[in-house]
Amino acid sequence: MSLGLLRGAPRQTGGSAWTIPVAIALAYFVTAHWAICRIAPLGWALEPSPLWPSAGVALGSLLIFGLRYWFGVALGALWVAHSLGSSWEAALESAIASTFAAVAGVLLLRCVGFHLKFRRLQDVFSLIVLGAMSSSLCGALLRAILRLAAGSLPGEWGRDGWTLWVGDTMGILVVTPMLLVGYTLWQEQLSPARRPAQGRVLPHSVWELLLGLTLLCGVSAFVFGAQTEAAFVRYPLEYLPFPFTIWAVLRYGQLGAVLSSSLVSCIAIFGASQGRGPFVGGETSTESVLFLQAFMGVLTVTTLVLAAAVTERQEVEKLLRRQEASLANAQRIAKIGYREFDDQTRRWCWSDEMYRILGFSPQIFVPTESAYLKAVHPDDRDRVRQLFERARRGQSCAALDYRIILPTGEERIVTEQVEVGANGITGTVQDITERKHYEAQLRASAEGDRLLGEMALRIRQSLDLHQILETTVREVRAFLQADRVLISYMGAKGKIVAESVASQYQSCLGLTFEATDYYNEIRSLFERNCVQAIADTTQIQIQSAARAQYLQDFQVKAVLGVPIWLSEPFLLKSGVWEATGCGEMQAKPEFFGLLVAHQCDRVRQWRPCEVDFLQRLATQVAIAIQQAQLYQCLQDNQASLERQVAQKTAQLQQKMQELACSNQIKNVFLDAVSHDLRTTLMGNAILLQSQLQKEGDPIAVPRCLLERMIEAGNRQLVKLNSLLEATELEVQGVRLYPKPIQGRAFVEGIVEEFEGLFAQNQTQMRLEMPEELPYFMGDREQLRRVFEHLIHNAIRHNPPGLELTVGAAVIEECSGCQGTAEWVRYFVQDNGMGIAPDLRDRLFDLYVLDEVALPKRLMGIRLGLYLCRKIIRAHGGQIGINTQLGEGSTVWFTLPLGMASSAYVSQ
Repeated sequence: MSLGLLRGAPRQTGGSAWTIPVAIALAYFVTAHWAICRIAPLGWALEPSPLWPSAGVALGSLLIFGLRYWFGVALGALWVAHSLGSSWEAALESAIASTFAAVAGVLLLRCVGFHLKFRRLQDVFSLIVLGAMSSSLCGALLRAILRLAAGSLPGEWGRDGWTLWVGDTMGILVVTPMLLVGYTLWQEQLSPARRPAQGRVLPHSVWELLLGLTLLCGVSAFVFGAQTEAAFVRYPLEYLPFPFTIWAVLRYGQLGAVLSSSLVSCIAIFGASQGRGPFVGGETSTESVLFLQAFMGVLTVTTLVLAAAVTERQEVEKLLRRQEASLANAQRIAKIGYREFDDQTRRWCWSDEMYRILGFSPQIFVPTESAYLKAVHPDDRDRVRQLFERARRGQSCAALDYRIILPTGEERIVTEQVEVGANGITGTVQDITERKHYEAQLRASAEGDRLLGEMALRIRQSLDLHQILETTVREVRAFLQADRVLISYMGAKGKIVAESVASQYQSCLGLTFEATDYYNEIRSLFERNCVQAIADTTQIQIQSAARAQYLQDFQVKAVLGVPIWLSEPFLLKSGVWEATGCGEMQAKPEFFGLLVAHQCDRVRQWRPCEVDFLQRLATQVAIAIQQAQLYQCLQDNQASLERQVAQKTAQLQQKMQELACSNQIKNVFLDAVSHDLRTTLMGNAILLQSQLQKEGDPIAVPRCLLERMIEAGNRQLVKLNSLLEATELEVQGVRLYPKPIQGRAFVEGIVEEFEGLFAQNQTQMRLEMPEELPYFMGDREQLRRVFEHLIHNAIRHNPPGLELTVGAAVIEECSGCQGTAEWVRYFVQDNGMGIAPDLRDRLFDLYVLDEVALPKRLMGIRLGLYLCRKIIRAHGGQIGINTQLGEGSTVWFTLPLGMASSAYVSQ
């Protein structure tokens, strides 16, 4: 329960607005009648009660639930007074005074920051002085004022008022702590996350709890339930239960305090009500009541104060343990331990972090000076021993850095500062291995920067590229202390162009790399990752056998390589460097080659500063290469201008030749079209003239003649439509009306239409495609034209007996395609004559000349394949042909598999 709730925020409860006030009134009434019934046998019914628990119920309820339920206290007090036969005026006076006392107690406690958890001495004293004594005094004074105003104040009000005030105070001291502790425990049980990890109010042993309660009840019953003999009156037997209450407080904290004090108080009241115990020997009933109240007050205050003191001590101990854990954690993070030598016991004491620094276990290792020196590096033991000897003689000692060896064999660096105290010597040890490594890296980085500046200056002073590369590998090998440093060119054909190698190892200068798996593996590694730092080549996964053989032949144990990127590409042709573009910057840098260092005598862990040095040097080499490129461009400027003039002249001549060739193509094309049209028209004219020469008006035309005329006309109409469509495609492009297509069923339907043609040409047809070929989006009519043309071409341009295969498969990559991740690849394969290489490369072009081809073949093949390429590319795919003369042909094309196919299938 937070302090903010006590200061006015209403508490959330599960009942309605009337449930809590009624419960408070009922509790007030029940506890009041219990007190009256226990006192009545002594004849105290008209006297003030020694313990008025209803006052504690009123204050505790308002502390827990808030001041807005004050009318519950008023209702309970009014009910109690009316049940005793008091007049309504007297009952109203009692209700006002009781409610005012409870409200005053809550307000006074709020002013001093009272906490409902009730675990501080401040809270205990606040409850005793303000919550109990002051609030009860306020209630008694208000009751006296009301009676005085009504003219009913009795003459012995001072004595009765004193007893009444003490009774209310005792009720608050006994009952209110019980309510607060019970409410706190209930809240902690409802909220396990808020429950403290330590100090839970739970018994450690059921038997211990039962035994303690039995002893406490037995001793209390003996003291307060026995007849008081005259011989024992002078002995304070009522304090015999105190040891057991103190045990309950020490064992169970606040719960033990409120339970033990309440239990002893109830037994004392019960004994007094039965006329037994040490408190019934007073001269008057009022005196007996005061004795009983004094005892309960001493008992309750003692247990509450002791419980608060114990709780505060436990909190301090928890705080100390947390701070100790935080200190140990800080030592662990900073890797700081200490070792102490006690002059009196002559023993060493190490911290837990000291054990961890040395790699020992505190449970099985006894700290001694000899054991510590044994963990020190042999070369540093004398210095460590002298450090402590100087400290024993009282000499000032500076911090000492030395090495230690862990049980695993690992070497670490520590620094120790020794101080002499009153009881012995303390050495503070810190592991500074990482710091030393960082310092070494900084020194190496500074040295690398200096060497890098000198090397960059020497590199840029030379414009000879070969000299630049040789200077680079020589300086890098000297700095890295490596066995071999090389620069390899990774152009179309890889080659090692510069090398500096130790004399005992084989040279690899001039070694070339063809476009093999090894070359592709190396290039892909450095294009994906800028740096390759391999400490042990035997521990890496090598894909190509050639790379493994290379590492074995040249005894490479460790490798450090960085790429060299150029903004302007260089080419190596016949041992001469040539620039591909002088001064023209590229958007994407060009991968020139590698700067590689080899360690051949041992495995080596490359340091970050060495990697950074090699990367920065690779940048300087790239700049120097581009500088040499510019110099080369300047030297070749005049020759380049002359070559450009010659090239322009040659280009002009080539354009003139192309123009003449284009005119020739146009003439041949017109000749081909006019030839085909003239042949058809002349044939039809000759046939008609021959029919007209026959006598008689009616002319009988044979069916075969009409069929030949219609076929010739249709063939020319198809050619003209294809020419018109090709012209329209060049201007407007292909118009598609895509729909979902099932790959196999679509092809099977087309193949069935060619069964007559297959039988006529003795063609063996075979389908090679999966049954469940996925759907794709496409224009059925356009794709049908592609399949029909490819199948018709294969049959028409090959002799009978052809073996024809139409197949399909799903692929994940499509060269030259963009977009979707999956494609369907169709192919039409035959074992016919094949196509010549010179015609194969131009097969899909429009109006391509072929000096050895007939015009009929030119028009029939080239125009259809041109349209096929237009249709396939409009679908987002690619088309091509694989053919060899005399070995048949395979025409293939790809189509994308789109998301719409799955939606169509689901519908």
